[in-house]
This record gives sequence, C-alpha cells and structure tokens, in this order.
Amino acid sequence: MPPLITPEEALRLGEIEDPAGIEALVQRAWEVRTDRFADSTDMCSLVNAKSGGCAEDCGFCAQSRYAEADTPMHAMMDGEQILEHARAAEAAGAHRFCMVTQARGCPSATSSRSWPEPAWWPSTPTSSAACRSGTSPPSGLASSKR
Repeated sequence: MPPLITPEEALRLGEIEDPAGIEALVQRAWEVRTDRFADSTDMCSLVNAKSGGCAEDCGFCAQSRYAEADTPMHAMMDGEQILEHARAAEAAGAHRFCMVTQARGCPSATSSRSWPEPAWWPSTPTSSAACRSGTSPPSGLASSKR
C-alpha cells in the first residue's frame, strides 16, 4: 500500500499550531482511518518482563537507573511467568503479545534464558543495530490472528 503523504508533507503537518488546523487534521485522520479500516481494532498485550535499573541514560525512559520515575524493579521473569501472561492476553482477545525488558540491545544467542528459543531467533549473536533493523519473527508469527 503506497503512503498517503510524503515525509515532507508529514513534517509540515507536525508544524500546525492553530487549534482549528489541528482539529481539521484530526478529523481528516479519523476519516482516513474509518475509510480504510471501518471500526476494526487490533488488540495487543505487553508484559514488562524485566524492569528497572538499566545502565543506559536515554533521558526519556523510566527504566533507566538515572530516571526520577518511581519504576518498580524486578528481575527477568522466567518462561512460565511469561507464558502465563501470554495465555491471559490470548484469553482476553489480544491478537499480539509483546515482551519488553530493560537492556542495551538484543540478547545474544548465547545468553542464558529459561525458555526455548523460537525457530526464528538468530543463531548468532546480534547487535542492537540488527535488533532495531528488524531481526524479528516471520510475519505469520508476529501478527497472526487467532
């Protein structure tokens, strides 16, 4: 599906400050959304599998040990805990399940985990750049609807 607007047009839309202009933009966005997707929704569930104490200082993230946020800290959940959350998400109607952890980059293939690696997991250590560039499950696994 081709983009509806160019990146330059999107940047110009971000510069709108007039309340009437913002209201018109929101109205048009709603029209485009309903024209393309009607009233459908796609529910996703997320679990914070490891929380707080990250050594990075991203400045925007509450997971950082430098953040002033009162972020609860807990070690990495074990595989059974994560599966419990995934099953609850599926039972609640979620179409996707995500895990978030505090860490720098993707874990390497040699890191210790208490759950089996899925078939799509890279067999060699990955860098954080590879993680951000799309080292991910095949499309059928990441967004399959049940």
